Amino acid sequence: MPALAEFPLDATSGLELRIAHLNKTLGCDAVRFPNQSALPAYVERNAYIRGNEFVAARLVGPDIDGYYSVELEVRQSAAKKIDDLAKTNGAAGLGVFRRGEPVQLIQAVRGISGRTLSWHGFESQQAARMMLDMFGALANVGQAT
Repeated sequence: MPALAEFPLDATSGLELRIAHLNKTLGCDAVRFPNQSALPAYVERNAYIRGNEFVAARLVGPDIDGYYSVELEVRQSAAKKIDDLAKTNGAAGLGVFRRGEPVQLIQAVRGISGRTLSWHGFESQQAARMMLDMFGALANVGQAT
C-alpha cells in the first residue's frame, strides 16, 4: 500500500484563497460565506493562493470613513496571480478558507500594488484583528496605523 503524502501546515495553519464566481460555474462548489450568506458564491475546488505564499500581514486604519484594512504582503508569484485574476472577466473575488472551511469572501479583486494586497472594509478594529489573527506568526499585531 503506498504511503499518503503529508504536507506540513504553513505558518498560517492551512489558510488559502480560492477563485470565486457569482454565477454557477462548472467544476465549482456553491459556498455560503459568513459575510455573504444570502447568496452562494461558486468556488473553485483548488487553492489559487496557498498560505505559504503570504509573507506578512498587518492591521491598517481606521481610514477617513472609519474602516480598517488588513494588508497582506505576498510572494511575487502570488502577486502575479492576483494581477492576472483582476484582468479576467467573470471572477467574483477570492474565497478565504482555513483548513478547508469558508471564512470570508473577498468580493472584488482589483489588482495589486507591488506585492501588497489590501483587504478593505472591516467595520471595527476587532473584526480586522480577527482576520489578522488567521495569519499567526506572519501578523504584526502592534498598534493600528
